Amino acid sequence: MPSDSMTSDSMTSLVIAVTTIPVVALILVTRGVARAALEVGELSEELFRGDRLPILTFPLEPNDANDDRK
Repeated sequence: MPSDSMTSDSMTSLVIAVTTIPVVALILVTRGVARAALEVGELSEELFRGDRLPILTFPLEPNDANDDRK
């Protein structure tokens, strides 16, 4: 019987060892994707911020020729 328990223990250790590497890799990839998504969000926020847009000048007083309310 010691042989059977030894095989079961070694098989369990092998399964744990084989599955640990993909799980750790998945965690690291998930962190990288989350960080990249956060950076893309910050860049898009900077793109749509108002201080980067050109200043448009509007007439302060309506022009009589363009005033249709007469």
